[in-house]
Amino acid sequence: MNPFQRARNRALEVRERLRPGHEDEALSAKELLSAVEGTLGLALMSVAPSYPELGGGSAVLKREQKTIYVSSNFDEWGDEFCGLVSHELGHWFLDPTQAAKTIADIKTVLGGEGTPAVVKVEAYGARERQELQANVFARELLLPRRIAGKLAIGGKGAHAIATALGIPLEFGRQQMLDGLLLPEGSKAEAILKPASADQRKAATAREQFANVVAGPGTGKTSTLIHRIKYLAEEQGVDPSEILALTFTNKAALELVERLRSAGIANAANIWAGTFHAFGLEFLRKCHQRFGLDADLNVADKLHSVSALVAALSQLQLKYYLRVQDPYDWLGPVITGISRLKEELVSPAEYRKHILEHKADDEELQRRRVDVAHLYDAHEAALAERSVVDFVDLIAKPAIAIKADRVPFSEFIDRFKYVLVDEYQDVTQAMVEFLRQLAYKKSLWVVGDVRQAIHHWRGASLKSLLKFDSEFKAHAGGKKIGKYPLAYNRRSHAEILNLVQEVGRRHVLQAELPLDEMTATTHVGTMWSWSCPSLTDGFELGVQAVLSLARSRDSSKREIAGPLR
Repeated sequence: MNPFQRARNRALEVRERLRPGHEDEALSAKELLSAVEGTLGLALMSVAPSYPELGGGSAVLKREQKTIYVSSNFDEWGDEFCGLVSHELGHWFLDPTQAAKTIADIKTVLGGEGTPAVVKVEAYGARERQELQANVFARELLLPRRIAGKLAIGGKGAHAIATALGIPLEFGRQQMLDGLLLPEGSKAEAILKPASADQRKAATAREQFANVVAGPGTGKTSTLIHRIKYLAEEQGVDPSEILALTFTNKAALELVERLRSAGIANAANIWAGTFHAFGLEFLRKCHQRFGLDADLNVADKLHSVSALVAALSQLQLKYYLRVQDPYDWLGPVITGISRLKEELVSPAEYRKHILEHKADDEELQRRRVDVAHLYDAHEAALAERSVVDFVDLIAKPAIAIKADRVPFSEFIDRFKYVLVDEYQDVTQAMVEFLRQLAYKKSLWVVGDVRQAIHHWRGASLKSLLKFDSEFKAHAGGKKIGKYPLAYNRRSHAEILNLVQEVGRRHVLQAELPLDEMTATTHVGTMWSWSCPSLTDGFELGVQAVLSLARSRDSSKREIAGPLR
């Protein structure tokens, strides 16, 4: 169950407590929330906007006082008042750290601020996760998505629903969409299974730098969770000293949820999320060092294209002509600029390189020079707007810390243990960021170079292939541990054997031999055949699968066959 589904489930439980027996009814917000004081023992008070505890916000939950204060800028029992109260109730029931005070801003409650890129990054970082969960709780409390879906099917619009129930229009719209488009969420909790011998060995690694090689189905993330449990429960490490990073939003969401359900005391104090979310928090905390706003925004590709289009009139380009539609060619140029930034190549370094190593093809050289001009213009446009792009979230901190660590030490040096999931997907900029974060720290990574599928996005195969050399200097001559996970828990032995046979013929086999794996389950019989062409192979394979399915009455899910 992900944290947002858990928020929905908790909201439905609270709704039932407030109005028992009305789970299938669309209740007005006032009717529902008027039971908060008597049922939950929480006071609701409207106060002047200047009330000190509001801290400039719209509402505040004071946990010790068991009171939610709402600014009188919002009509008592009006839609925004009810939205703020419901949001703070989300904090009351969901926040694992139970902060003494949580302040809400109406803009955040009604949908979040910033560019789409910022919203995307923040959703998987530590800073905004609790706010997003509280928002989900608030919407589900006031209008369960199941009820919203039924009302929509019955012909009700979002405006009519919001007006009738006295809830914010944004709540009505979002719940209608969720009710119509999202599947019912699971109430099952993920269970962390006991570590196997190979997982336990990796999780308890004593080396300062450890590289866990984990193929498909070997339990990469489970081993990382066991590593954190080992540090917190057996080594007495304060969870706030642990930094757990991953590459994709999906992996980050899974990691956060599994940490919560693993039973680790004070797990909420672990900083867990994506590299980009961590970089965004870093830049916001240290914004003055970079000439940025405290609440900086992130430019996505469309933003970058638009900024460069506006700057084209000031550039003297030789390859890209004005008669061409810039929207046709700027996309690939910006992709190229991003790749340069991923490799930590500055505009000045790129310009110097292309001038010192001129291409024999004059047209290609003109194109390179134009890209250099556009690279300069791109960076200037971002700086003028006080925004950064996705790569800057990693590259700027990495470069700045390498140049002078002291100004940033208060933030980065509180983390003593750095852990990375899906390490095969990190970029060169991320490797440099890690090198700086791991200075005199413990670095533990888990990944599998054979699963590196994000090379097209800048992921560097060198991250795993050259792990030892990348961190050799930090290790100070000490051994860097390597821990292969030997047991595949996902696939049957017959399938694993066939996949491994294909893997042994992989182009990486000579440089990085495939680690042997053992399946924990066995099933059925393996058939193989040779054919003169790929087309014949597909045809024969399809006929064999259909024949097996008919003769054995098997589910198609039980039959698999790699084709090489």
